[in-house]
Amino acid sequence: MIRLNAANIDSAKNEMVMISLDNPNWYVTGFNIFQEAYAHLSKRLHVHSPSDGWPFYVINGRVKPFTESQVIADQNATPTLF
Repeated sequence: MIRLNAANIDSAKNEMVMISLDNPNWYVTGFNIFQEAYAHLSKRLHVHSPSDGWPFYVINGRVKPFTESQVIADQNATPTLF
């Protein structure tokens, strides 16, 4: 985890792009913990990535939203209590 020194989501995206450029072919996802922004680096996206943090990820310096099929896969992988 990398703490982001960002005041808003746009500056966090910019920091995540810089992290991504320094780490090619790695996925960078962002999320909040106790009102602080963090970035997470991973070689592959986890199925629960769309619901774990912000609705986008960065790879090779490009910001990409999670696709509808990724969101559906996340919802289907979450067990229900029925």
